[in-house]
Amino acid sequence: MEILLFIFIGVAAFNGVLAVKDWDEYKECGGIVPLSMAYPTTIAYKEDETYNSTEFCIWTLLPEENIKSVTIAIRHQFNDLGDGIVAYFWNSTELWSQKIPHDEFVRLTFEPPPIFLAFSSDPVDQSVGFSINIYPSGTPGLTRGRAFHFEKDEGEFSYPRKTTGEEKYENNERVSLVVQGVTGGDAQRMRKIVVKSVDTQPDSDFVSVYTLFRYYDEEPNFLPRGRFSGNQTGEFPISSYYPTVYFFTSDDKITGKGFTTEWKNYRHKSEL
Repeated sequence: MEILLFIFIGVAAFNGVLAVKDWDEYKECGGIVPLSMAYPTTIAYKEDETYNSTEFCIWTLLPEENIKSVTIAIRHQFNDLGDGIVAYFWNSTELWSQKIPHDEFVRLTFEPPPIFLAFSSDPVDQSVGFSINIYPSGTPGLTRGRAFHFEKDEGEFSYPRKTTGEEKYENNERVSLVVQGVTGGDAQRMRKIVVKSVDTQPDSDFVSVYTLFRYYDEEPNFLPRGRFSGNQTGEFPISSYYPTVYFFTSDDKITGKGFTTEWKNYRHKSEL
C-alpha cells in the first residue's frame, strides 16, 4: 500500500488523513533552525553525553512566518559558570546580545525573537548537554528572510547571484550568514575575512560583519568588524575559534548586485 507524504507549514497527509506535525528536533552543533507557529521546535544538544571543552555552537533561528515573539524553555546541568548560552538579536541596524541565566530551568519570552542562539564551553568542568524548546507566536503570513551556514575552513559566498541565481537582490531583504568557528581553536589559529565586492544602495543597504564571543567573555558578547555599503570593501584577521556572522539588509528603494565575501583559516597568525 502506497503512503503519500505532503508537508506544508507543519501539516502532513498520510494516506489521505491529515495530521499536524507536532515537533522538530535539531541535535547538531549549530545550523539553521526554521521556526513555524504550526509546531514548536527543539534544539537538543548532547542531552545524554558530555560535551567537549572549548565548543562553540551557533544556531540561526529562521522564521517561516510573521513571528513576533518566541518563548524559550531551556533545561541544562552546566557545572561551570563559564559554560552557557547567549541570545543574539538584530534590530534592523545593529546586533545586541543577552546571556541566558544559569538556572537549571529557564523560561523566557523574547520580543522581537532572537536571530541566533549560541552555546560555548570553557576549557574545564564539562557536563552533559541541554535542550531548548522554542514556541513561536505571531500573525499569519510568510517572511522573506534567508539564512546560510558554513563550517568550511575556506570558502566564498556571493549574494544573490551565486545563491538565488538572481542578478540583483530584492527590496526589504534580510539575509544572515554564519561561518562557524573551529572547536578547540587557540589564539594562534587565525581566519582572514575579505569583503571583496559590494554593490548596494549607498547608506541604505548594508553588509554588517561581527565576531561572536564566548559566554564567559564580558558583555556584549560580540565585536563589530565592519559595515559596508555602496562599493566599500575591506579585510581583517580574527581568531578562527570565534564564529563570524554577516547581516545584509535592504530598504524599499533602489537595489543592486549585492556582495561577495571570502574567508580562509590559517594555522598561525604569521601565515597571514
